[in-house]
Amino acid sequence: MQAVKNPLYKTPQVALYNAGVCALRAQQKTQAENYFFQALQVDPLAHASAYQLANLQFSRGEPALALNTLQNSVNVAPTPESLFLAVRICRALHMPDDASYYSVQLHKLFPNANETKQLLKME
Repeated sequence: MQAVKNPLYKTPQVALYNAGVCALRAQQKTQAENYFFQALQVDPLAHASAYQLANLQFSRGEPALALNTLQNSVNVAPTPESLFLAVRICRALHMPDDASYYSVQLHKLFPNANETKQLLKME
């Protein structure tokens, strides 16, 4: 992780995200979480890292923490994946109005996405 330590390297959040993805592929979830968290510390707008971290937190059974991690990203730069995760998190937290909002956004912004199709199967 020399890129992260080098003050001349302009995008350490990208290196941290990539390290997190590699850790995930190696089934090292704790290490992956650490990398994604560090990426967000460097750049709070690192949306891909926010999604990955929230997904890990939700999978670990911490939906409130996952929603807190994901909320800014899903509202600023929504993706089919982040909106689908937001719906699932809000449902787990018994927040039907929020789940409905994210569901509508998913249908409206990404009508042909796989996540939209998955959501239709769940409803």
